[in-house]
Amino acid sequence: MKNIPQYILDYLQNHQRAIVPNFGVFTLKNAGAQFNNENKSIMPPSQLVCFQQNFAEENENLIQYISKEKNVSAQNAKHEIQTQTDFWKKKIAAKEEFAISELGSFVLENHQMNFVGKKLPALAPDFFGLEEIVFSEIENKEKEISPNAAEKNQDYKLSKSILWLFLLIIPISALAYFAFTNQEFIFGKKSFNDVTIKNATHRIEDSKPAKKVQIIVDSTKMDSLKIAPQNIKNQ
Repeated sequence: MKNIPQYILDYLQNHQRAIVPNFGVFTLKNAGAQFNNENKSIMPPSQLVCFQQNFAEENENLIQYISKEKNVSAQNAKHEIQTQTDFWKKKIAAKEEFAISELGSFVLENHQMNFVGKKLPALAPDFFGLEEIVFSEIENKEKEISPNAAEKNQDYKLSKSILWLFLLIIPISALAYFAFTNQEFIFGKKSFNDVTIKNATHRIEDSKPAKKVQIIVDSTKMDSLKIAPQNIKNQ
């Protein structure tokens, strides 16, 4: 069966504020992540229980809540709360340190009793999934990497190298194709072309038969000259 501090904590988590009659007000405050030097860890965001003392505070919301949860009369619930708070007030008056395991502790500092609230797991949706990070555990896990994990890491590196090689081949091939199809753009226009070379070749080949024809014509003239005197003598 739950005790009074547990009912106060339940009500506090549901309403973010719990007024305890003739004692004071418990509230919840969001606390950010903190670094713990003792075990070298980072504590996740949490909710801190705070308390403001007020022995004259009057409110029946907590009384009604406990009455409903325990299925008892409001008078009985009020009596249980008063019995618990009277015990706490005597401790505070005597300046005796004591703890309320569900909520926090009252400690003596500079001859004054102060409340040190307990940190609770944050229930806000923004904090879901955040856990304590212990650096020593991370280092141990890194040392305990299995051979299979190492092989997977090597396969990943090999696949990554192949991917980079493939990505390099594509631009190199594109540059080579551009250079082949745009030679004039890169090296400039040719000073002569194939048509000029062919025409020059034809001119050289055509000149040779011309010489032969000249020689034949000259030999014909020579023969005619030789025959002419012989005809003259015969006449």
